[in-house]
Amino acid sequence: MVTVSVAMATYNGGTYVRQQLESIASQTLLPNELLIGDDGSTDQTLEIVEQFRRESNLAISLIRNPKNLGSTLNFESLLHRAKGDIVFLADQDDVWRNDKVERLTELLFRHPKAAFAFSDARLVSADGEPRRMNLWSSIHFAPKSTLLPPPDLFRILVQRNVVTGATMAIRREAIELVPSFPSEWVHDAWISSILSYSHSAIACFDPLIDYRIHSQQQLGLGGTHFSYWDLLRGRYADSVSKELRRIVDASNLISNATTINRPGDQVACEKSMNVLKQIRDHCLRRIGVRCNSDARFLDLISELATGRYQSFSFGIGSAFRDLFRL
Repeated sequence: MVTVSVAMATYNGGTYVRQQLESIASQTLLPNELLIGDDGSTDQTLEIVEQFRRESNLAISLIRNPKNLGSTLNFESLLHRAKGDIVFLADQDDVWRNDKVERLTELLFRHPKAAFAFSDARLVSADGEPRRMNLWSSIHFAPKSTLLPPPDLFRILVQRNVVTGATMAIRREAIELVPSFPSEWVHDAWISSILSYSHSAIACFDPLIDYRIHSQQQLGLGGTHFSYWDLLRGRYADSVSKELRRIVDASNLISNATTINRPGDQVACEKSMNVLKQIRDHCLRRIGVRCNSDARFLDLISELATGRYQSFSFGIGSAFRDLFRL
């Protein structure tokens, strides 16, 4: 019998947390435990959780962090406390479809070698009204199949993070493979990047949660924090200092990823390692183009010919900015 844990991080989430708790308690396959890690809430969150715990038949454990850990380290702590064979991550402000746990558990059962599963989500407003598109459409993610063997997903993740923690279900044994979470990374980007380096993932095309967009989000589309992979290709990608950061972080991921190789994964690991090395080389060449006054045009043409501007930056737009140091 497969056991299921849910790990929910909370921080001043009193406005929406009750709806999330009710959606978890309404699952067609109920979790065996719900772990809630509160990160020092000063609003009514704790009172709402305590009241719900008294009313619910779920096995709920409330952990009050002695100091504010931040969402990444809060989730890390919860993941290592969870006892279930499959662990679901939960944000405090979403609403789960009532078959979410059953659907993702069944997918992981059908694909025993997959390390984790994740789904699409329906984007909704602060009031719960549906938006025009779902999450995957909004981030231009269109997987070709349900099963994503390595390094298919990993190659996408080095461009942008498409795996939202609130939609994830992770095998217990896979969690043990993930090195300590760096505080500068967002938890979902770190978990999915490390595991997809050498393991398969499952993409569920159905939107299994209502992903709420609102101005008080700590993370996500409505907040002001972005994952490492957003930094990698997104809003801050085109300065020399950011390119240097990319080199450092790519090297860091290389050193961590090599610690989780397993027999049978070697070919996939070699492909993923090649992707990381190409990122590092591409960043170095971009810095060279920006800083080398004598041969910068030839260096730019050479790097364009490799196709890495298209794969790891913004294509011709990034090349133009490098050439003119914009």
